[in-house]
Amino acid sequence: MKLLADRGIDYFFANAGTDFTPIIEVFAKAQALNIPASTPIAKLAARDKLVIATEGDGAYMFGNPVSAHYVAAAYDLPFLTVIFNNERWDAVGRATRAMYPDGYAVNSNQEPLTLLQPSPKLEQVVTASDGYGERVEDPAELHAALERGLKAVTVDKRQAVLNVICRSS
Repeated sequence: MKLLADRGIDYFFANAGTDFTPIIEVFAKAQALNIPASTPIAKLAARDKLVIATEGDGAYMFGNPVSAHYVAAAYDLPFLTVIFNNERWDAVGRATRAMYPDGYAVNSNQEPLTLLQPSPKLEQVVTASDGYGERVEDPAELHAALERGLKAVTVDKRQAVLNVICRSS
């Protein structure tokens, strides 16, 4: 966060969390606070500001990133997206576990429709709209990757996606 704060970032969009238990609320929240769709709008409202969105891989994948990157490219709205990729759509998993604590999903080793494996190359989605995409697997490379992503946005005036792989140890 210090890296971002040192650059005078005024707005920081992040997935507000998926703490809603009824599944219907989770889907309603995902539609209302869709980060990929709202980020170009935020940049349009503040063209002189650096806009950064952070979200999980499930939120990114199911949040219409293709249309968001298209709009950003069409209207010259460069922004940085950092995806925290744990190969799960845990919004659905948590909601399912909360609603059905003794159900099949909880009692199985794999929750259907929540595991995003094998993980798509999400960093490539932005390249369809001439953006910069990078996959980061080594935590030691994160700082340098952030610098490259920020350069793409601030110097090259391109949107950028960093797909940060978050594996549990």
